[in-house]
Amino acid sequence: MRNALPDSGTNHDTALAALVAEMLGFTTRDRIRVVWGDSDLAPSSGTWIAGKTITLQGAAVCSATNKLRQDLLRRAADVLKVDASKLQIRDGVISSTEDPKKRTTFAELARANKGSIRQAGMGVNKDQGRALTKGVGACFVEVEVDTWTGDWRFLRGVYCHDTGLAVNPLVAEADMHGSLVESFQMATDSIPWDREFPGTRHYSVGYLSYRIPTIMDVPEQTQVFIDSLEPRWFFGTKSFSETSIGSVPGAISNAIYNACGVRIREHPITREKIMAGLKLKGGRS
Repeated sequence: MRNALPDSGTNHDTALAALVAEMLGFTTRDRIRVVWGDSDLAPSSGTWIAGKTITLQGAAVCSATNKLRQDLLRRAADVLKVDASKLQIRDGVISSTEDPKKRTTFAELARANKGSIRQAGMGVNKDQGRALTKGVGACFVEVEVDTWTGDWRFLRGVYCHDTGLAVNPLVAEADMHGSLVESFQMATDSIPWDREFPGTRHYSVGYLSYRIPTIMDVPEQTQVFIDSLEPRWFFGTKSFSETSIGSVPGAISNAIYNACGVRIREHPITREKIMAGLKLKGGRS
């Protein structure tokens, strides 16, 4: 499988390879080789957009793989003199469902073609702003607030994601862990303009400026994935890698309010704001 886009760093190649393996009848994705980031070897592609790696790139992969599957079945039917509807594919072997002795392999078909058998595919989703293939999620958090100092801790987070089919559950869970760290940083740290280089107006100009939670800060997490079928897309998949980012800051703010009665409506959430709210609340009482 060849893709002009580079790997985004989230190991989606395992999920894309799994799609190809499933459609071509392989029992393991180890037989599928993924080549990323070379427009000389693959058609030009768009960009990574809003967690749509699987829904858009996967759609292109499934389109090309389906064409290849039909092409291989047609070639095998001609060689074996068997109707294509009565052929089955398993681990690179195409055989007759009625007479298993009638069989050929992907390699034999490629040799007969005097070279590789290739197909290209494209995935398009014109409804970016609508609900088509977009997952939704809900976040629940538990915090602890010290009303003497204003210090607070993020103790636990629970996420529920309407994801459709999670092609690679391990990657899906890793995405959600990363989303937690990113959204936690958004909620607790101000935009790091001018920290290292005054006047640059860059959101982040280095690792010293972009402070993210450490392993000591990240709370216990529970991920719940709802395999709801999306009938309008292949294998019922949806895009969901960023569903938790927007919900975490609001959930933290609401949890702090439930814990100490202080409502914080602007980020970052700081102990100074909590103490100011507690003093104001105490003054009113």
